[in-house]
Amino acid sequence: MFSGEKHWNWKNGENIKYKSLLIKNGVKPICKICKCEDVRILAVHHLDKNHKNNDFDNLVFLCHNCHHLVHHHKVKVS
Repeated sequence: MFSGEKHWNWKNGENIKYKSLLIKNGVKPICKICKCEDVRILAVHHLDKNHKNNDFDNLVFLCHNCHHLVHHHKVKVS
């Protein structure tokens, strides 16, 4: 149900691993807003909300709670 093309992270035939991209580039896995360090609940957020823009400067770690707040309650990422 959530694999391959049905997975929300599926992009044009590949499953992009944003977490690995950030970590390989030296970004510590810490939520940009609340500073949570639990990697089990961290997601990668696109600052410009454009999932096709995978530039390193456009990606930040957010915990699931803060990610929800950014998308649904207009909390700003500093």
